[in-house]
Amino acid sequence: MIILFNLNKYVGGGEVLLIRFAEFLRENNIDYSIMSCKENSFIADESARLQLNFIPWPHNNDSVAYMSDLEKDQLINSMSYNFRNYTDLSVFTFCFRDAYNCLYTFSNLIDINVSFSTGIYHPKDIYYLSSMSLNKKYYINFNRGILKKYISNSSIIFMNDASRDISVGHKNETGGSIAPIPIKLPNEIPLRYKNDRDENEYNKTRIICISRLVDFKIAAVLAIVRFVKNNPQYHLDLIGRGNLKFVIDLYCRFYNVQNIKLFDNIEPHQLDEIIDNSSIGYAQGTSILEISKRGIPTIIAPYSRLRDIFDTKLGCFGVFGEKNDFNFGDITSPKDHSFVSIPETIKKIENNYEFYRDICINHTKRFSSDKVFNEILTTIQNGSFTNQDLNFNPPRPPFIKRVLKFLLMSKSSAQK
Repeated sequence: MIILFNLNKYVGGGEVLLIRFAEFLRENNIDYSIMSCKENSFIADESARLQLNFIPWPHNNDSVAYMSDLEKDQLINSMSYNFRNYTDLSVFTFCFRDAYNCLYTFSNLIDINVSFSTGIYHPKDIYYLSSMSLNKKYYINFNRGILKKYISNSSIIFMNDASRDISVGHKNETGGSIAPIPIKLPNEIPLRYKNDRDENEYNKTRIICISRLVDFKIAAVLAIVRFVKNNPQYHLDLIGRGNLKFVIDLYCRFYNVQNIKLFDNIEPHQLDEIIDNSSIGYAQGTSILEISKRGIPTIIAPYSRLRDIFDTKLGCFGVFGEKNDFNFGDITSPKDHSFVSIPETIKKIENNYEFYRDICINHTKRFSSDKVFNEILTTIQNGSFTNQDLNFNPPRPPFIKRVLKFLLMSKSSAQK
């Protein structure tokens, strides 16, 4: 049985990917189950709505790195009971935290043959646990050691070459599969035209941005907010939520920005209706595909650093499909030579709208889930990274992170 393992409660690209891949496995009569958190979880809610196979994670702590020895023993006992009827499992994870969870937990289920595979859908995965540490290199090197095991056993998927280069620390690394983020395309992609943008309720060129409002994305979101503030002939629909939403709220309140509307409680199945009212997209990661699959030229926003919110000239990576690669803005430095200005990119789209619409549509077709899901499945089925002779012990997180985790869990328990 294939286990799709993801303990994130929010909705992001990896979480949507998991749900769609589970549907693909069901449609092809492949034995699978999802393992995720049960309460306040997008994955749990979608699994129930779509009637997908689901096994709840049997602990209120979502990371073995933060568990005591007693908690780890209790977790292993619960997992042993959950999978007592299986002799073979294939576990696929979507981030480094969950690779830790699975490598530790399933390696202790000694009566079951378990194979591990993972996807690297964001290059910052390699920095897991390193923030707030006085020795960041220790955690980065530990994580790269794990990556090498996945790579040497053909059990890892990168979404593009840049993601692989950044994850392993140098260019031209070999090993691992390249399988771009898959997306289910509509039967017919709408054809939009330059003049369509003048027929909306705001009588402005309408831009849509989809992004989580978190530390490595907020600067790029603020860049497009800053652009529409300075250019009142545009309107921005911003779909996103996260712990840094207050940055956008404060900015809009301070500058009295009127030509922006924030949607912070939108479910994935509601996206198309909002996207279809737009003319230009602006996003990172899989959100680029959500917009471009609707026939809208989409600008690749960068992942960035929190301090980049003060960079008034933060640029972008151009239009999706323009370079005919799988780039999703992986490079985190705003000084990267490939950056171009947002105003120039928007002007370029407007001056040749149908051209950029077409290259965006054609490039999006390369990400068809029918093709990419088979590539992911092949990696899961053929990978040779197993729990045999595996002795995985997660490193102890930095002290400050342990304190913050304790406070967060204490608050969560008090609310119950």
